[in-house]
Amino acid sequence: MADVTVLRCWPACVDAIDWSSDGIIALASDERVELLFPNTVDFERDQVLPQWQHVPLKVPLFSTDELPLKEPAPTSNYSVGEEISNSAPISIAWSPPGIAKHRKCALAALTANLTLSLWSAAEGKPEEETSWTRRLIINDALVDHFGDWDHEPSHVVHDSKERLRSRGRIRAFAWAPALPCPGPAGVVGTHLVYGPHMLVVSDDDNHLVFLKVETPTSSLGAEPDWRADVAKHELKGNSRAKVWGLTRSPLGDFIAACNSVHPSDMIEYGIPADRSGAVAISSLRPGSRSRDIFPKENVTAEGLMYSLKKLAEEVVEDPDDIPAFADEMVGKLVETYTGPPVGEMSATTSAAYSDVNDLDSLIKNFKSYAFLESPTLKDRYTILVSEAYKTQISKELPKTLTAYRLAVALQQLPSSLSHTPFSAEIRTHHKQLVTLINMVMGYDDASESLPADRTSEQENASTVSTDTHGNSISTNQGPAVPVADTCDFCSAFIPFADPRSATCTNGHVFPRCGLTFLAIQAPGITKYCGICSTPFLSDEFIMAQEDVERNNSSDTEDNTVMTGVTRNGMVSEEREESSDPLNKMDEEGSSDQEGGDQESNDSDDEGDVYERKEIPVTLARVLFLACDACIYCGGKFIG
Repeated sequence: MADVTVLRCWPACVDAIDWSSDGIIALASDERVELLFPNTVDFERDQVLPQWQHVPLKVPLFSTDELPLKEPAPTSNYSVGEEISNSAPISIAWSPPGIAKHRKCALAALTANLTLSLWSAAEGKPEEETSWTRRLIINDALVDHFGDWDHEPSHVVHDSKERLRSRGRIRAFAWAPALPCPGPAGVVGTHLVYGPHMLVVSDDDNHLVFLKVETPTSSLGAEPDWRADVAKHELKGNSRAKVWGLTRSPLGDFIAACNSVHPSDMIEYGIPADRSGAVAISSLRPGSRSRDIFPKENVTAEGLMYSLKKLAEEVVEDPDDIPAFADEMVGKLVETYTGPPVGEMSATTSAAYSDVNDLDSLIKNFKSYAFLESPTLKDRYTILVSEAYKTQISKELPKTLTAYRLAVALQQLPSSLSHTPFSAEIRTHHKQLVTLINMVMGYDDASESLPADRTSEQENASTVSTDTHGNSISTNQGPAVPVADTCDFCSAFIPFADPRSATCTNGHVFPRCGLTFLAIQAPGITKYCGICSTPFLSDEFIMAQEDVERNNSSDTEDNTVMTGVTRNGMVSEEREESSDPLNKMDEEGSSDQEGGDQESNDSDDEGDVYERKEIPVTLARVLFLACDACIYCGGKFIG
């Protein structure tokens, strides 16, 4: 039976529905775009079936700052859509994952006024209407680009001003699929490397324009704003049901259809308030193939969660069979979504981290070791399936082992990356975690002599995993590991006695960050996993802590803009001595281009003078940029 929700509106266009990799369905109507979060069952007895959640986006509304008033166009170049339309959506499409905050999808919406805008949850909370904002208007990039191409002739209009107006109108668009990247074919929740996000649009002057969209997916990055750069352009009595569009689920096992019902033997009258349309989700797999739902491709944990829940609804009749079914699903996930082949990983960490200034290489290798190892993947899938089915299986053991492997892998990063007090504090807390787990398991203290290469690290990790299989770790038992951390309320010491909570000697309790294992002692500095609700320190807080020492040790003005990556380990000295900060920009990738573009933009802004300062490569940045999804279940972050 299909899942159905009814909306008090009609779809506004053909192909009015699209399903994102994050599991959100978007539906375009005349007055807004509806974001739909389908209901799923939590497999708890006596549960009331949840309702679909609807989040409306006011896509047709533009401010005068976003779209300044224009003079009417002459008859030869007049556009009803641009001039007098109600700006209803005429096309929508989700981007591939990785473009919005926390590596989520962004929504592109083309409206009848021939304006294409990109929307995302700026605060990282997709289920809250106030979090969604218009981040970028693509037409502005076309106007900026074609303003420098005025010499190019047009076959539509000849006046220079109207020629630019025609080239700034967008008639159609399409996202390019995610570009291939090195690494395994199927990864849950993340990528080793994220390629550029490409968008293709057509304008009123018969151009096909290719644009590269760059966004600040994390505050730890260098690019502060959303922007689009043109990469290339080329010249070139009865009732009747109407289907407005179809879209597939992230794993391709379900299809959502949008339809409305209209009379076929009479003229239809009625006010907009009487309109209604329905979105129905149906399975695409017959019963014999219902369990083969996992495609060998990069998928999101959110997409897996939906398919896992719907599959259990279909094939599991007795709730007592859920634990056995969950074990079967974990086995299928482990078989389908494997980590990088062992041969592709460096033999030693010294070779993998040979260049401490190459941020991209550090992130890729650390993600391979800490995020995509086979034991960690199995524990992650166990936690993900447990969250999907709400099984009674304890998640404490796989979470503890995942945290332990992360702490061991982090100790392999070069010590020179801990040149800021905050990064040094993170490394210390990871050492304390390793010591604590070794103490609980009865091993010798390894905090002072951790494995020097991957072979010894894998042996240690596998030993712990084998000896602890089936047993729970009660970290509150036994002596606590001392660590110089203090309570912000009473200044009492906080011993490291639990990897998930921190309790000072006076009894104040705080959650610990799932990556740094620092106590979270203030409001507003936290992001959460959208699936398992594990708390993490926010990217904004991490950058603020990393920048404290740099602000104190150098004369940094308020109008400083941080870009690029420092190419010298002596960050503080280089910042003070260098007379040309741009000469230390990232020589690979986008930093040179970004620096050049920003420099040219600054020259146009005579009133604003910016001093360029580079963001140093630190342990904290490598840790948070590599772990861009929840390391415990693979879910995207919220907040």
